[in-house]
Order: sequence, then structure tokens, then C-alpha cells
Amino acid sequence: MIGVRLLIPFRLLCHFYHGADFFWVIGLPLGYVLANYTALGPFGFWFGLISGLAVGAFTLSFRLRHIQKKNEPASS
Repeated sequence: MIGVRLLIPFRLLCHFYHGADFFWVIGLPLGYVLANYTALGPFGFWFGLISGLAVGAFTLSFRLRHIQKKNEPASS
């Protein structure tokens, strides 16, 4: 694990962990609840996983916009 941290820049690891957090923190629990406590069954589990990934993609797109605007040259 230490070797991977030396090869991959910190910024990229932050984005990776950010995406993984949404998968584990939102997707899996929501999928579990939808699969076990509703009539959706396995479809509910997949819906929860997709929802977690969608929320992660949405927030990462806002992060990308923020970084692009920050690095944009000032117009004169």
C-alpha cells in the first residue's frame, strides 16, 4: 500500500476515496434497505447501488467545475 501511495498523486487518491465513499456510505446501505424492507427485492439493491454512484458522479462533477474555474486564466 505504501508503494501505491508513492506512485499515485494525492489528488487522484482523494477523488478515488471520494467516489468509493459514496458507493459504500450511500449505495450499499440504501440498496440493503430497499432490498430487504420493500417489495423491490434484488432490483432495490441495484437501485441503491446506482443511486450511490449517481450521487458520487454528481458531486465529483461539481468538484471538477470548481477546479476548472479556479485554474481558468483571468480575462482582461
